[in-house]
Amino acid sequence: MIGIAVISHGGLCEGLFDSVGMIAGTPEQAEVLSLKPGMSPDDYRQKLSEVIKRLDTGAGVLVMVDILGGTPFNSAAFLTQETDKVEVVTGVNLPMLISASLERTDDMTLIELAEKVRAAGADSIKILQQQSAAEVDDDEEV
Repeated sequence: MIGIAVISHGGLCEGLFDSVGMIAGTPEQAEVLSLKPGMSPDDYRQKLSEVIKRLDTGAGVLVMVDILGGTPFNSAAFLTQETDKVEVVTGVNLPMLISASLERTDDMTLIELAEKVRAAGADSIKILQQQSAAEVDDDEEV
C-alpha cells in the first residue's frame, strides 16, 4: 500500500490528520510531520527522510504538503531526487486527505493516487455565489 506523509508549517498537518480521522477514520500507513519554529531545514529534511523510510513498504509514499516553495516542500522535493518512490502534491486540504485515505488501493500506482488527490482538492474549491448560480442553471435545464 502507498504510504501517506502529510507535512506543513506548524500544526496544519496535525489538524488535517485529526479531522480526517473524525470523518473517514484514521488513515493507515500515514504520518504527519510539522515544521516547528526554530527547526532547521536540514533537521526537517532528515526527519522527513525517516518518515518516508518508515512509510515505504515498496509501493512508494505520497507526500502531501501545504505550500509550494516552503521548507516542507523543498525538503520533499530534495528527497524525490534520491528515489522515484516519492511523489509530492502541494496545497493539501481536507478533501485531498480524505480522498487519499479512502481511495487508496493496493493495485494503484503512486502517480494515479497523486492525480486522484490533486483532482479531489481542485474539485473541492468552489465560490458559493458561483456554485449557487450553477445549481440554478442545472435546474433550469431539466
